[in-house]
Amino acid sequence: MDNRRAFIKKMGWATGSLSLLGTTNILGFQNPLLWRKPIRVKGKVLSHKKGLPKVVVSDGETVVLTDKNGNFDFVSTSKQSFVFVSLPSGFQINQLENGSAAFFKPLDLNKSTNELLFQLQPTPQSDDKHNLLLLADPQIQNEYEVEQLLNTATPDVIQTIKELNDPNTFGVGCGDLVYDRLHLLEDYNKSIRAMDIPFFQVVGNHDMDFMDSRTDAVSTRTFNSHFGPSYYSFNRGEIKGNRKSDLCLRFRFQICCC
Repeated sequence: MDNRRAFIKKMGWATGSLSLLGTTNILGFQNPLLWRKPIRVKGKVLSHKKGLPKVVVSDGETVVLTDKNGNFDFVSTSKQSFVFVSLPSGFQINQLENGSAAFFKPLDLNKSTNELLFQLQPTPQSDDKHNLLLLADPQIQNEYEVEQLLNTATPDVIQTIKELNDPNTFGVGCGDLVYDRLHLLEDYNKSIRAMDIPFFQVVGNHDMDFMDSRTDAVSTRTFNSHFGPSYYSFNRGEIKGNRKSDLCLRFRFQICCC
């Protein structure tokens, strides 16, 4: 019995190790190892070629502020292989090709030092007044529901955006974007692209890799490959966190839906 238990334990570690090996996709995302070497992360946050001071930069665990010239420098040991800017108020939300918000850079886990450059553009007008659209639990799981999302729900949202007529409109997908069928994220992305406003995405329990994931650290790898980090923050207008502590992830989204 002891030998059998030892064999099962050994095989479990072996298959778990295989599932943690990283691959790179179109976002440059690499699946993180449970334990990886520390990586020095340094770089700059610019706007119109000028460094932006006191901008929050983070890997989801370590949080730093840029200096007066917009520089940042820290050592990352996070399981999350991205570094993001906590987008300051008054700056545009850039978009990825899939329509979701672009506020992060993937880390190259094969390099001991990563140098990153974030370039931000001011909003054309103040974002103190803005509109936030929420998509809650689309949970598409078959072709019929994909058709409903693309041909019924999406046009309704597009019409709402037109009626708002506000350049400071953005969205948040509040998790359970699909229902366990992660290949349907491609169809979800078609919907987001058609809406033509930046969307921040939140991982739900139905957006996770459960079939071959033995740890929480890799259960979001498909989500991450589409949308970037699972843990992040951003600011819009006067909606901010407690300024008494700049070492807080402000306006942090991480919801696990049922």
